[in-house]
Amino acid sequence: MSIMFDYQLFFGYPQSDSFCSELKQVAPSLRALYIQNDPSAYLQEIEHEGVLYLGKFINTPIEVETLEGLQAHIYSLLKCLVPHYTYQQPLLLLALPV
Repeated sequence: MSIMFDYQLFFGYPQSDSFCSELKQVAPSLRALYIQNDPSAYLQEIEHEGVLYLGKFINTPIEVETLEGLQAHIYSLLKCLVPHYTYQQPLLLLALPV
């Protein structure tokens, strides 16, 4: 017997309280340019198990080289939004049920 799970991968940065307070200082028009709930947007914001994440949904399967490139891209976008923040937490790859 096999069990199939439907899931979607999300690669994102967990937003700490300090990051959220820095992000709130960014002009709303700039935030709206970068963060949208559209798959074609630069970044998307999701909540998973009580934590907010900024990142991208990704297609499966994905190769490690592609994931590394996406990681660099997400960090560059985050730094455009909040340039003086010290990004200490790694991006997390989440498998979210569909």
